[in-house]
Amino acid sequence: MNRLEGKHVVVTGAGTGIGRAIAERLAAEGARLTLLARDESRLRDVVPGARTLSVDIRDRDAVLAAFDEPLDALVANAGVGGPNEHGDADRFDDIVQTNLYGTYWCARAAEQRLPDGGRIVVTSSILARIGVAGYTG
Repeated sequence: MNRLEGKHVVVTGAGTGIGRAIAERLAAEGARLTLLARDESRLRDVVPGARTLSVDIRDRDAVLAAFDEPLDALVANAGVGGPNEHGDADRFDDIVQTNLYGTYWCARAAEQRLPDGGRIVVTSSILARIGVAGYTG
């Protein structure tokens, strides 16, 4: 396969679930990967040889520091979801800081390192299209 041989791709939220599957597939296609997640220990066994970084995408400065070399694509997959509660358990700030601002910081940092023809792919929850009672997403 190796359609992505020599291409550098950054994947956020690569430690679990869809992000992990994306990283594994990109590696199978020959991509050189930089994997980002809040918990770097989740990244260590995703793709042997990949560069792994602990980055909280809500932190603009941390994101800018992580995007420190040229890349060919970004897969902005990191996000949080789940039910939201009233009062002290309200997660609106965390959800917006991660899913909106964090994704934005990653895209802005990536665009500075992308060549003409580079790609940014953003994943989202189904909650971006439909509402579910009790969820803020």
